Formats: sequence, structure tokens, C-alpha cells
Amino acid sequence: MDIVLLPVMFVGWLLVQLFALGLGVFSPNIHTVRLHFVEWMMQFYEGSGLPFEAFGFKPNKVEVE
Repeated sequence: MDIVLLPVMFVGWLLVQLFALGLGVFSPNIHTVRLHFVEWMMQFYEGSGLPFEAFGFKPNKVEVE
């Protein structure tokens, strides 16, 4: 039983380690791209679109005079 279980556990451990390595490699790149977009690309944003209006939204407010 142990001879069969050992390779399965090793493959599982290896997959988890490769996943952690992938996160460690790509996470700094994702943050760099996000900062680049937020700090540099927003200077070109005009915001000249239409305001958002939800379809069929009924407010729960009651106006009291």
C-alpha cells in the first residue's frame, strides 16, 4: 500500500509546488501591469460617456414632507 501511495503523494506535492512557483513568478508581473495602468494610463481617460442607469430599479426610499 505504501509503495503505491508514495508516488501519488509525490506527484501531488510536485503539482502544489509548481503552482506556488507559478504564482510567485506571475504575481509581481500582474501588480506591475496594474500599477502601470492605474498611474500612467488614467491620464488619458476622459470619462465622456453616459451615466449608468439600472433597468427597472425601484428605490426603497419613502419621501416624507
